[in-house]
Amino acid sequence: MFRILIVLLVATPAYARDNGEYDHVDERLRAWFKKLRSPATGAICCDPSDCKRTEADTVGDHHRARLPSGEWVDIPPELVIHDSGNPTGEPVLCALPSVGGSRARILCFVPGAGL
Repeated sequence: MFRILIVLLVATPAYARDNGEYDHVDERLRAWFKKLRSPATGAICCDPSDCKRTEADTVGDHHRARLPSGEWVDIPPELVIHDSGNPTGEPVLCALPSVGGSRARILCFVPGAGL
């Protein structure tokens, strides 16, 4: 059993990691990303490495955002964060990338100014 656990831990890909490519991000902005919580679960949903500024729009009563792949996706209302402010001023989408043909997993979305 212990060996299986070790194999699973080693073989599981780590999606949210900061390999230094976010060193230039202001510490206050990093702190903002790290305090974002999913409205659906209350769990911390984001890390700067999960989140990207994105294009977004509102269609009817819901938001849509563009994934890094270029695909537009509807954002479930329970994943939209309205009460955290947005120091970037732009829409921010936090998502795990698609793996093996699966769709990207949306963690949360923060509308930009005017959305």
